[in-house]
Amino acid sequence: MKRVVLPIETKVREFNGKLWLAAHLAGRGYKVALGELSALKENLDHVKPHIYIGDSAVYKEAREILYRSLQQAGVKVVVHDTEGGIIYSADYYKGRLSNRILKDVDCFMSWGPETAQIFRDNVTVENILLRSVGNPSFDLLHKKYRSFYFDKRDAILEKFGRFVLLNTHFGFYNHCDPEKFVEPLRPKWPGMYQFKKKLFYAFVETFKQLASTNNDLNFVVRPHPSENFDTYRNTFKTYPNVFVEHSDSVHPWALAARMVVHNGCTTAVETALLGQPVVAYRPVRDDVWEGDVPNFISIEANNPEELQKSIDYYCQESTIHPGKLDQEQKELIENCLDTQDGNAAQRICDTFDLLDISEEREIGTINKTPCIKKIKKVLSLMLSVLQLRKNQDKVLDSYNKQKFSGISLEELNTLLKKMVHFAPDMKDVVVEQDQSIETIFWIYRQ
Repeated sequence: MKRVVLPIETKVREFNGKLWLAAHLAGRGYKVALGELSALKENLDHVKPHIYIGDSAVYKEAREILYRSLQQAGVKVVVHDTEGGIIYSADYYKGRLSNRILKDVDCFMSWGPETAQIFRDNVTVENILLRSVGNPSFDLLHKKYRSFYFDKRDAILEKFGRFVLLNTHFGFYNHCDPEKFVEPLRPKWPGMYQFKKKLFYAFVETFKQLASTNNDLNFVVRPHPSENFDTYRNTFKTYPNVFVEHSDSVHPWALAARMVVHNGCTTAVETALLGQPVVAYRPVRDDVWEGDVPNFISIEANNPEELQKSIDYYCQESTIHPGKLDQEQKELIENCLDTQDGNAAQRICDTFDLLDISEEREIGTINKTPCIKKIKKVLSLMLSVLQLRKNQDKVLDSYNKQKFSGISLEELNTLLKKMVHFAPDMKDVVVEQDQSIETIFWIYRQ
């Protein structure tokens, strides 16, 4: 079987969609290694993949070394950008397409026509297979599959009753590890930092006010995976009807909520595709750093009074009002996210079938350790001994656990069983834990 490495970086965002994709690939005869990003990267010589699915074409030295090593070992490198759906602007997305990275990439899969065109206009590397495929996570939002989330939706409803879901998107201000992930970028994008800071405080003050005046209604704050969750826990600790939650995918939460509030967040598009009401709260405006598409497909509220009007309409005790998209909004979404037909996983399988791969070809050594990397590792160990990095490592470890809390064989089998209900051709697909590395799971057809 042709082996595919399918890494997961942020579990709540990627897990269901990547398992859905893995099951489809298994149905086509591929054997998929699924697991946490760093665990898979560290064990590529054990897995010996024929295809590696990368998450980005943004330039990083480590990424350049990885993709080059994969290429030299005879592995096909495919990139499906995890941030390639709803983008701020063409100029912003150009920064995610490094020709130095793409020279070692065989195939680039865009989410939709918009980013595919930006790729054509800006990438100078030749002989890269470009395909617009969508995103398999969005397949499960389609009406023919969304009942996949109904059991979790019902459990959320039983616990929280009527509630407003607030999806925050303030990682560039309220980051879990700002020293590592924000401070180096502030000089490059000072406008984004200032905008996110103003917007963050406007959101917090508004929801304190709304929670106080709507004490018969619950409010669930769902932070972006990169944010500091404790900021919200501390901010709202005296408000008994405000809850900070981040378990599972956002999709069952959006299905359970009476309405979803955001600003420029991709979850707004996901909510709209689920047929749920979505409101863009815009007390502070910035045409450069607001997400145009999420706000365009939403109902707009510019102040607490306008937001209260939406609450009065959508959160009535006895009446449930669905959300609706007009034709222009639907067309805009499809330009960003390809055809929303529930078949993105199938399109990715079709793309893989176009790659020239020989199962007989021996895969060479991948995890080569350059001299500079060895030196950095020795220095890192020395600093750790001196405890100069103790606090920083603690923060980073907490951040990594926040993004990926682990997966189990039982969890995978439970979800795969639900997926088989929608795709009977998956019935022979099985999950097996790797015998040597317990954090890697193999998905294949018996």
